[in-house]
Amino acid sequence: MDSLNEQLLPTYYDGTQLVIRVQLPDRDLTIEHVYDHVSGMRLDDGAKPWPFYRDANTGQWWSLNTNANTPIDRLVWMIPLEQLRYKPRPEAEHFLDTVYAELENAAKEFGGSSEPECNVDDALSKMDGVAELLAVRDTEVVILVRAPDGGAYTVADWWQACEKSGLTYGDGNLFWLLNESASEDNDEPYEYFSVEPYSQSGYFHLGDLSSPVMFPDVAFSFRVRDFADPSGVLDKMVAMATSVADHLGADLLAPDGSAFDATDTRQRLDHAIERLRALEDAK
Repeated sequence: MDSLNEQLLPTYYDGTQLVIRVQLPDRDLTIEHVYDHVSGMRLDDGAKPWPFYRDANTGQWWSLNTNANTPIDRLVWMIPLEQLRYKPRPEAEHFLDTVYAELENAAKEFGGSSEPECNVDDALSKMDGVAELLAVRDTEVVILVRAPDGGAYTVADWWQACEKSGLTYGDGNLFWLLNESASEDNDEPYEYFSVEPYSQSGYFHLGDLSSPVMFPDVAFSFRVRDFADPSGVLDKMVAMATSVADHLGADLLAPDGSAFDATDTRQRLDHAIERLRALEDAK
């Protein structure tokens, strides 16, 4: 973003929002001075502009959703472009034209002015780019373990194979590989990946251990953007999926049903990582 210094952006900014900065008047301000003017705008719209402020004492950014006497030294609105994309393009253009004017008038109420990061045409172009950004960010790596010849395994069979392979039963009645290196410092998930029934929906319920419930396959999966080293997570997942398949005599497959190819999967992962980094650098 050329027109904004990213150090002056809310920590919530991730490249998928349109930012409208407020040039504050040259005087001390608190939330109380601006609250009635900047909050509650277009609340029924998914693409509503939402205000964020920087605490003048701590330098921390917060969502402006409560009136208080907290001193502020920065103020912005952010419009979620993912939501704006749901509007037909002419409607999205009209929405931005109208909202830009509304935000300018709101800022004038307390002696400020609004500074959108770009004009409406460029905002619409950024909106188009968000679709690719989100598609890349949501990229998952998936490996299937499937019973051969159209067969299926009982919940007890899957359970035993998962536990023997070192997986842990946990949240959502699924199996997980726990991430022992996760902490508040690195923001990584506390599990590397999940294991859940795939083509037949369901869960691994304790009550089904002695029941005739069967699943033909399970999916091992993780989201690429959640990890600093997704290649390392892939190594772990391949090892675990292979172990479960070996315990059961099952097949290891790609999501399209073809035989799992570790080299092809790694190439796809590397490409996804490159695209993600390029999009992150350009946000």
